[in-house]
Amino acid sequence: MKYCKFCGMKMEDDARRCPSCGEAMTVTASRPNNRLAKASCALAYFGTLFWMPLVFCPGDKKARRCANQGLWSLLTAAFAFFVTRTIKMLCAFLAVGPFSFLVNPLTVCSTMLLLFLMLYLAAMCWKNAMAVRKGDAPQPMLFFDSCAIIR
Repeated sequence: MKYCKFCGMKMEDDARRCPSCGEAMTVTASRPNNRLAKASCALAYFGTLFWMPLVFCPGDKKARRCANQGLWSLLTAAFAFFVTRTIKMLCAFLAVGPFSFLVNPLTVCSTMLLLFLMLYLAAMCWKNAMAVRKGDAPQPMLFFDSCAIIR
């Protein structure tokens, strides 16, 4: 029995392409360490650990996708933090001028919007990490798959 080098799926002995990932035939004598691959891909969704699949699963498309989604999640969280801090500074500046009546609604609405965005991303990261752990493909998250940073 043959196994695909990229995704670890069983292949027919005469297969030229993997039926799961579509990669050209690359054979390994034994099944690759899927446990390490799953763990590193699942950890990619948590903070600064997005690089783990790139180190432990080089050449794996699924690992690159998980790393890309983890990196985009980290960048989005940093951007949300920056925007929240900027809005607070802007509101402090506007609080003394003629636009002081806009300060509280602007602060509340923008903070709630960013909070919902971050809760959505946290839920999707958790869902994708659990899907990867089970061996399933991760779900798309916002625009992260179409604008891949890691190719």
